[in-house]
Amino acid sequence: MDPQSDFKTLREGVQNALIATVKTVNRLASEDLKFQKTADPAVAQRLENSVGRILGLSQKMLKAEAKAVGTQAPHVDDTEDLDLNWSKIVDIVDCIFEKADSALDECTGLAKRRDTGQTDSAFAKKSAPLQANLRNANMRKPQLKFEVKCDTHSQAPWKPILTKKPHAKVPLEKSIELADFNGHMEYRHPYQTEIMESAFPERGFAIADPIPFEPLETTQATWVGTYEEVLEMLEELKKADEIAVDLEHHDYRTYVGLTCLMQISTRTHDWIVDTLQPWRHKLEVLNEVFTDPKIIKVLHGAHMDVQWLQRDLGLYLNGFFDTYYACEVLGYPQRSLAYLLKKFINFDADKKYQLADWRRRPIPNEMMFYAQSDTHFLLNIYDHMRNELIKNSDDSRADMDLMGAVIVKSKQRALIRYEQLTFDPATGDGTRGWLGMFLRQSRAMTGPQFAVYRAIWEWRDKKARNEDESPVYVMSNQVLNDITRDIPGERAALEALIPRHANLARESLAELWELIQKAAKEGETGPTALQFINSSEKKVDAATEAAVSASKVYNDSSEVTVPRLDVSQLFGSMLLSSAWEEDSVMTDSNAEEFMQLPWQRLHPTMVSILSQQASEVNERKTKKEPAEVIHIEATPTTPAKPKDEEFTLKAGTKRKAPEPEREVEVESGRASEQAQSNLVSSEKAGDDDQKQQDIVQRKRAKKAARKAAKRERVAKARAEAAGAMEGVEGEEEEGVEEEEEEEEEEEGAAGENGEKEDGEEEAFDYSTAKSVMYGSVAKTVESHKKSFNPYVKASLDRPIKGARRAPPMKGGRSATFRK
Repeated sequence: MDPQSDFKTLREGVQNALIATVKTVNRLASEDLKFQKTADPAVAQRLENSVGRILGLSQKMLKAEAKAVGTQAPHVDDTEDLDLNWSKIVDIVDCIFEKADSALDECTGLAKRRDTGQTDSAFAKKSAPLQANLRNANMRKPQLKFEVKCDTHSQAPWKPILTKKPHAKVPLEKSIELADFNGHMEYRHPYQTEIMESAFPERGFAIADPIPFEPLETTQATWVGTYEEVLEMLEELKKADEIAVDLEHHDYRTYVGLTCLMQISTRTHDWIVDTLQPWRHKLEVLNEVFTDPKIIKVLHGAHMDVQWLQRDLGLYLNGFFDTYYACEVLGYPQRSLAYLLKKFINFDADKKYQLADWRRRPIPNEMMFYAQSDTHFLLNIYDHMRNELIKNSDDSRADMDLMGAVIVKSKQRALIRYEQLTFDPATGDGTRGWLGMFLRQSRAMTGPQFAVYRAIWEWRDKKARNEDESPVYVMSNQVLNDITRDIPGERAALEALIPRHANLARESLAELWELIQKAAKEGETGPTALQFINSSEKKVDAATEAAVSASKVYNDSSEVTVPRLDVSQLFGSMLLSSAWEEDSVMTDSNAEEFMQLPWQRLHPTMVSILSQQASEVNERKTKKEPAEVIHIEATPTTPAKPKDEEFTLKAGTKRKAPEPEREVEVESGRASEQAQSNLVSSEKAGDDDQKQQDIVQRKRAKKAARKAAKRERVAKARAEAAGAMEGVEGEEEEGVEEEEEEEEEEEGAAGENGEKEDGEEEAFDYSTAKSVMYGSVAKTVESHKKSFNPYVKASLDRPIKGARRAPPMKGGRSATFRK
């Protein structure tokens, strides 16, 4: 039967089953399962059984999927475990989906099936996971037997350990001199002149067929453990045109670091040199090959290797080619050595041994195999990359000389100098200082936290130097941050934060506890982390000078001047108000309220242009003739005494408020117009007086009509309230009289102010205006609804109304309970 038809049938069946499952799950999710479980115990039991079965199936599926992708499945017992391990479950499912996609592509023919022989490399050797004793070996420190010991307490500039200088153009004495590097004194690179003036061999610029490598299984690496064997190896290396070099390093159980192994390979031979021997400083004899520009040295990612060679062995590189930069120039997707081994050799390197403790002696076979493979194929990789660089280069264009670019970058890396591991407790500067890590973490610390952080860091560094251990071995950065974040209040709490494997820290627990208490107390008056970092002054003492400098930054009482532009860059020279005019005077108090807006910080050239425009505008203003100003004197009047009493904001028609009398200054052009208008208004004054009298008469007539209508309404209300008391009638009459008096006052005020009739604007008086919120409502209630009289007794004429009927009670349960 056709495999594609079988797959189609299988896919349809699986897809239909998945669709039905998803629909069922969505339907169940919309129901109130909790309520059903509470209402019916039988349903609750069935649901629990179903949940347990689904979790069991999910656990089995996760185990099978994790085994397929080579990981460990999380343990799932209940729904809470699903939430806790959700990210791990998602990773496993994603890997399964990727495998399924690849398999489907191969089955449908979209992708070619990979050859099994090519998938499994002939050189790949699978081994068990790295054991704990291989990561951190418990052994005697090899640095104790070195003939030339390393000074862990030295803060002086590091001096090269060279005693001879092969292939020298500048004598050793003149090449090792102190020089100023970025503000501090350091020794020069001994081979700086030789590296910069050397030329890469001509054969490095010619395309040639890659030289095949010897089979790794049949090539036995030579162990070099004596100085005589080093000399024998040196004679073989002098005959080679290219060599490959790599180092294995250890920095966990030593303060400075140790170069544990050096692998060297030619086209036909591999050597593994033991660099932990007491005479390791004598390996500088290899400079006869390492500094020979005619012999090409091939390394990969040698940024740290160059410094380790200088520090421990006194070796320098001239004629150096870094395949890492070749990956960078060629634009490879990855730049690791493992990628190059897979690309050109089809070799799967087991990089777990990078974390191994290379101080172990004797070295296990698996670790020896890994060390040999790092350099055994490197020369063949160099051949492939050299040819590719030359093919993609263009000699006519300097920017397309790819081979030259790699050589220049390799020279720059070879000129790196090793520097001493320094630490300044006051400022945190130095290669072992806390400043760099603190800036990377960007943590906000209070004064006590910051003081404890610096104190523990300084104590840890001193302890590591004294014991020749790494600071991380004494106390990890995570433990230091935990102590700083929550400063322990008791010694037991501090002991709980320090892990058991931190032997040096636990042995010094009493000393550490006293240090934390003292630092926390001093930090209460000290600077915070932000204040310390923002301070520009160099501090001599971390506890006193830091606080002083921080206070200068944040408590500076000196006057601060805010620069302002003459012309707004947003609105130009347009005047927004009289406050912006030149004649206006700005007081000091107002000047403090102005500051430069963010969009005013433009380029200095733009500021100068705008300032020039502003000066031109000012010149044009000064050239104008001053306008003639006419002062119109106002008639002196006796100011009315303001009424200081409470009033209610009431509704009223839109009126124009009377303008206060003031001295008006106008230009000569407007003065004539104003004078003409004054003459016209004086002629019409007589007519206005006659109109005003007519308005007053009409208002009085309207008022009399309103009073008559109101008295008629009151009389009708009295007739209806026959059983009311006489006092009530007196109150109503008194209320009517008061309303009449108020209307008279309103009319008098209107007459005095010269109010106009309907349709004409009149001054707005807050004391007599209607209520804005309750004016119309109150009037309606007063005119149509009788006021309640509590003294009127109930009678047959005034029946008593019953209470409102209560709404019916609604049934239903307020809660459910389990039985």
